Amino acid sequence: MSKIIQLWILLPNPPDNLVDELQNTVFEFIWNRKQDRISRKTAIKNVTKGGLGIPKIREYINALKLIWVRKLKTSNHKWKSILKVSYPKVLLLEQLGSSLNVKDCHLNKFWAHVFQAYREFGRKIYVEKSEELAAEPLFCNDNIQVENRNIFYKNWIDSGVCYIKSILNEDGTFMTVKRFTQKYDINTNYITYIGCVQAVKSYIRKTGLTVEKNKSTDLTKTLKIIYGAQKGARLYYEVLIQTNSKPNCCDKWDYKLNLDINWNITFKKIHKIREIKLKWFQIRLVHRILATNVVLMHMGVENDITCSFCKKERDAINHIFWRCDSIKPFWEQLQIALNDRGVNAVSITLNESIVLFGHDVNFRSDDTFDLIILVAKFFIYKCKVKKIIPQFHFFKQYLRNTFEVYKHNSKVNMSYNKFMT
Repeated sequence: MSKIIQLWILLPNPPDNLVDELQNTVFEFIWNRKQDRISRKTAIKNVTKGGLGIPKIREYINALKLIWVRKLKTSNHKWKSILKVSYPKVLLLEQLGSSLNVKDCHLNKFWAHVFQAYREFGRKIYVEKSEELAAEPLFCNDNIQVENRNIFYKNWIDSGVCYIKSILNEDGTFMTVKRFTQKYDINTNYITYIGCVQAVKSYIRKTGLTVEKNKSTDLTKTLKIIYGAQKGARLYYEVLIQTNSKPNCCDKWDYKLNLDINWNITFKKIHKIREIKLKWFQIRLVHRILATNVVLMHMGVENDITCSFCKKERDAINHIFWRCDSIKPFWEQLQIALNDRGVNAVSITLNESIVLFGHDVNFRSDDTFDLIILVAKFFIYKCKVKKIIPQFHFFKQYLRNTFEVYKHNSKVNMSYNKFMT
């Protein structure tokens, strides 16, 4: 990924669609030039959020460029003086919003892209407290517009009127025009002031917050996040790609199973799986892209949509791993074995949620238990592919072999004591 970014920066006049072409190439590589099986807005999320962690190149580039906004605060290099001459608004960075207009100045393309990235970042930040709201800038702020345009009143800024708190009384109400002009000694007309107040009121309504006191944070929330990162750009990237929507699979599972599933725990457990083969298997299971006979029939691979084990019901993921009558004896024997041999777990009762997602509301597992259940599911799926009924005594041998592989790898990685613990 870093080489792609270096290529982008070194190109004198990179095509506008280069990033999109690179992004499409990444997804084509992931899915082997076939149709995406997980939506791209989900795939770019971190694994702990239900995604695949596929990098979103444009946001990755913007995150790297936001480092230079941080350097405007922390660096003392001479290039800052050159930038301030080319773009004086940089001197007002903490007084203005993130929507700085760079079209009418003589900035080079690099800095123009930096401030464009800053604007995109600001659009991803939402205030959650009244103190953050009061610290929001009045000018160059996409959230505060008059006639659908950002405002910028130089005489207000010169008089120290830069933030929402500047036009509020101590009790959080808005100043009258008379009080405002007297306090700041500003020569402004009624329409200009009221237009600004109405724009701020509209923004406050959108946030759903209530301002009861004129108290604010020292910095805007956008700059607080940018300055708060000590190094790197990971924090910026995570903000740029964040969405409030859940993966589509969550709603489908909730509807199909009618269970109270904690998806944060589900995705965090996937993230903890170390072996890539098992991790990809569990991702496919949770995202409902694991091949069943229904899918294979549409692909022309199978001639029947019924379960490969019981040959009675329609093949489905939850049927394969839990509801099939041919599978229930397997889980019953595993449950007995875990209760008989387990040191820390003496009363395990397996259910559909534990088997499919590795957890349940009233059940607490550990890494060893999670691995056993995961290996058991993988064993069942291998039996499905081979069209044989899973037998518990064969699984025990398969589990022993898996244990020996992990044991050998721990010796190679010099973590044998940790493995045995």
